[in-house]
Amino acid sequence: GATGEWTDVEREEFSLDAIDFARLPGLLASATADLAIEEGKVTHVIIERGGFGTKAPIVRVYVNGPRDTGYVDYDRGGRRTRIAK
Repeated sequence: GATGEWTDVEREEFSLDAIDFARLPGLLASATADLAIEEGKVTHVIIERGGFGTKAPIVRVYVNGPRDTGYVDYDRGGRRTRIAK
């Protein structure tokens, strides 16, 4: 069978109860405004465990336009933690 980090699911999981989904529409609007991508539209949202050994989830909102793309990360409270363009 397969071995390695894929077998340690517990290390990667978090409860979706930690995410306030009522904030999501505001985060989508905020990401679009913060990135200011010409003709930018939200294409997808990924909710995953944050990096650097933390179990706290992040919400990553991707915005794409004809000439540019980027994403904004938010912590579970809706605070912007990273902008990448």
